[in-house]
Amino acid sequence: MQQIVGRKNVFVIVVTTLSITPLVSAQAVNIDATDHGWYSSAGAHTPTNVNYFAGDTLSGRDFHNFFVFDLSGVTRQITAAKLALTLPSAGGYNSQDPSETFELHDVTSSIPNLVAGTGGVDAYTDLGSGTVYGSRTITPADSGSVVEITLNSSAVAALDAAPGLFALGGSLTSLDPATNNEFIFGNTHLGLTITQLRLTLGHSPPGNFNDDKAVDAADYVLWRKIDN
Repeated sequence: MQQIVGRKNVFVIVVTTLSITPLVSAQAVNIDATDHGWYSSAGAHTPTNVNYFAGDTLSGRDFHNFFVFDLSGVTRQITAAKLALTLPSAGGYNSQDPSETFELHDVTSSIPNLVAGTGGVDAYTDLGSGTVYGSRTITPADSGSVVEITLNSSAVAALDAAPGLFALGGSLTSLDPATNNEFIFGNTHLGLTITQLRLTLGHSPPGNFNDDKAVDAADYVLWRKIDN
């Protein structure tokens, strides 16, 4: 009996240790967008146009952008996320203002309709409303770089629960009422651009290092290999 109790105590210690151990094997994964583009306030989107600019123009129409990612290959828990986007040096920032605020939202529209260009005005509205997933101040100094927008806990939870395709909508919340050129991410249909989700993956539950959904002695063996 004493030997059995002793083994149980050892197992409890092992499980407890694994559960409170920092994620020494946290994994960083970058996932490229499967599609991106914009919708105008008239509900127009051309599927072959991958420019993801957002703002307004002299045409008097506003533009919201979107980004679609395939998360079907992600099997581990998503614990943190950022959206990384190229802001071109030429025409990437087109505004008379010293800064613009870019905000990300959830997308409830049909993703197939969104990418097919049939989402209409409803898709345009959806891309600029709903649950806020993060925001970032963009300035001319960001031109020619890859800007990162840290996604908040609501976004991370939605990403972690997504079974496959996942979309983000973006808009400028700092637009003035004038009819002028005030947009960012211009010329993103020219050349190579980075449109990535940069994910940090962990283990669920904590300590489940072999991702079999149970914390047990096998996780301890793997943890010892990783830690050493």
